[in-house]
Amino acid sequence: MPDFVHDHRADILALQDSDLDQRLAWALFNTGQAQAAADWFRAALAAHGTNPDGLRYGLALTLRKQGDAAAALAAITDVDNADARALRGDLAVELALAAQQRGDYADEYHWLQQAQAAGRDDREIKTLLAWNALHRGDATDAARRFDSLYTAAPEQDVAQGLALALQQSDQDERLHMLARTLGGPLASVVARSDAQRDLDLGLPQAAAARVPNLNPALAGLLSPSVHVGGLVREKSGSRGTSQLSITRWPDLQIDWPMAADRLSLDVARVRLNAGAATPGVPFGSNLPGQPLPTTALGAGWEPRLSWTRQGRWGVQAMLGLTPSDGPVSSAPFGELAVSNTETDHMVTAKLYVEPVRDSMLSYVGLRDPASGRAWGRVLRWGGSVDGYTALGASGWTLGGRAALEHLNGRDVAGNAHQALALSLSHNLPIAGMRFFSIGPSLAYEHYTRNLSGFTWGHGGYFSPQRFITTGATVAFQTTEAKRWIAAGVMQMGWQSVRQDGGACFALTPPATGGSCTPLARSTSNGLGTSSHLRVGYLLSPHLEIDSEVGVRTGPAYRDRAIYLGLRYHFAPRSALFGMDLPYRLINAW
Repeated sequence: MPDFVHDHRADILALQDSDLDQRLAWALFNTGQAQAAADWFRAALAAHGTNPDGLRYGLALTLRKQGDAAAALAAITDVDNADARALRGDLAVELALAAQQRGDYADEYHWLQQAQAAGRDDREIKTLLAWNALHRGDATDAARRFDSLYTAAPEQDVAQGLALALQQSDQDERLHMLARTLGGPLASVVARSDAQRDLDLGLPQAAAARVPNLNPALAGLLSPSVHVGGLVREKSGSRGTSQLSITRWPDLQIDWPMAADRLSLDVARVRLNAGAATPGVPFGSNLPGQPLPTTALGAGWEPRLSWTRQGRWGVQAMLGLTPSDGPVSSAPFGELAVSNTETDHMVTAKLYVEPVRDSMLSYVGLRDPASGRAWGRVLRWGGSVDGYTALGASGWTLGGRAALEHLNGRDVAGNAHQALALSLSHNLPIAGMRFFSIGPSLAYEHYTRNLSGFTWGHGGYFSPQRFITTGATVAFQTTEAKRWIAAGVMQMGWQSVRQDGGACFALTPPATGGSCTPLARSTSNGLGTSSHLRVGYLLSPHLEIDSEVGVRTGPAYRDRAIYLGLRYHFAPRSALFGMDLPYRLINAW
């Protein structure tokens, strides 16, 4: 029939039979001849045929089939019947979806309103209006709409929209409350969203605890591991006193993750050596002709047990003992820290007691050759707050640290220490880097007393009355979830140090009759550096090798340390994260 109608078009039109034109138009429409049908519908309308509303409706259907929704809608604008209203609603939705695809959300909103005016107010329209509000930046309105939709029927796509809307309108507490009370798909959407946020913040264990299958790179992260390694540190100084060599071998560690918690047990064999004592150097009671002191520790054990809960609100607790078999008995040390990590800031508050590892005297104590009594083994009792905050969207970050400490040891005079540091850094977007920041830094430290001596009552630790460093700091970490990862901090700047003088003995010595020259006041200025590099590499799915190197220099000062370790993961791993990097030098510095 289509060919016959086409061949005799002129003859049929000459009949001026609108009813025939209409029947032919519908017949062509039903056989899929959309263009021909449109022509005959127009011809019937032009001939003022009966049932013009029906003709316009047919023309609209034909134009819709041709993909011209706007023209179809225009064809039935004035037609007022149930079929036409339903078609107008459907056409308005099609135009809204087309506007959405173009990213023209204002035009989408216009057509969704037209659909509602035509009587379309079903769940599809309400869902589209909710997403449209979110796309137009009205997250509060979107949250209200999605909330109503989810309460009526908890569906996956609505749960995703509700989560996004509440997050963007700063209603995170309400989002988690709804996830707990309403459950359903919203609970899983919120858990996955929280896990992804944790992962983006560098908290992979917290992410894996929420959603283990969030990312294939997290596989095996929650499995136990054992670690064996060794560390060597060499610090410059005077032989027999301020010089120090530390060897930690073997250094054994067991990590046992439990969801977002991690329990770690570390035990290391510690050997210390300050070098052979030099005759005539003031020491202990400093009696004339007293024997030279013993300035080495053959081997002592240093254990520590730590528990960490990783999360945006994190907690860490640690308890350890200073090395056994030292001149002064072992003492407990530890810390309790609480941290908050978010996209634009991080802050950590900590209370701690920690050994002072500046010398054998400060670390494990030494024995006075004149009296046979041991003194030393200094501990820092302190609190600190450190962190950083982003300065808007500028890419600059303001960081800082403040600490207050009291230091004491067995038969060592008490001391107080204050420290303040500020930094300003700019993050540079570099491929392969999670972050790479550089900027100026300023640090100030003050000790009430200079107790750096090795006579009775002194602690044998660096305790200047003024220590100022101004310079620049570079910090970086490579991208996580790779087979290897590295992180480092490098500082270089000008150091100004002032150490006041003091009495020969900070406390009355046990053996009387000794004397020595009081400590002299000293100042030094010059270039200082501090570098700390950590690297981890997966040799195989179960075996990881890691290393840590630290170097600190100053005017007439040098301190170097290196750690090398091997870690066995009980479950196969395919990638490493920042938390996998070694952090062992803190046990020797």
